[in-house]
Amino acid sequence: TLGLCSLLSIDTVAQSQKMAIAMLTAKAVSITINEGSTLKVAGDLSIAAGGSIINKGEIIASGAWTNAGTFNERTGIVVMNGSGSDDMTGVSFFNNLTIRKTGGAYKKIASGAGTQSVWGTLSLESGNFDVRFDSLILISDAVGTARVGEVGTGFLTGDFTMQRYIAGPDGWRILASPVFGADIESWNDDFVMSGFTGTDDPSSSFTSVYTYSEPVAGPSDSGYVKPTSTSDIMGLGEGHYCWVGDSPGVPI
Repeated sequence: TLGLCSLLSIDTVAQSQKMAIAMLTAKAVSITINEGSTLKVAGDLSIAAGGSIINKGEIIASGAWTNAGTFNERTGIVVMNGSGSDDMTGVSFFNNLTIRKTGGAYKKIASGAGTQSVWGTLSLESGNFDVRFDSLILISDAVGTARVGEVGTGFLTGDFTMQRYIAGPDGWRILASPVFGADIESWNDDFVMSGFTGTDDPSSSFTSVYTYSEPVAGPSDSGYVKPTSTSDIMGLGEGHYCWVGDSPGVPI
């Protein structure tokens, strides 16, 4: 009978969990982890093609995460723990994701192995989260914006994408980089820029990005300074006054 099931809800009973994991790996089944329940996987977790997990509770997995099916939930939490190093493959969307590796182990998203996205909070409690192939996305949309939570002894290696959803009409916005070492070019492909080297229209009289320099003498408006080029590095949390839209607007 279990081999014919298409839907299985998981509670905290160990035998139910073992059957669920076996079915999820071998068949295109949909498994629900109910709110307040935990699915513990002592090893690899694999979602077969056509299968899915609806996670309203907690998943704790100590091995590789392989998804050929569907994992796209804005509820629940997934904890990647264990003392062994392993990979994440496939395309998954996590609500809250915690990396809790021990003994120098890492969790890695390998080259060409898919993209892992987070809706809520990425927590780096311990171990190395290796995302060197730019395969991690912290999502921002009309519902909310993902974040990196308080970091314990864990760390992240590589580049990742941190989105920022902006609603409303074209206009001036104050933006800042949430990471060290980002340059203005990392924004240049997201909205049209003009008025300085590297932008879509560098010779335009309309400068679409400014920083503010307190030491500049004169009236307060004199402190707005345009970048040298899109290769300028943005300071962590440094405010940038940007025209955000599909085309340059009216000069300030």
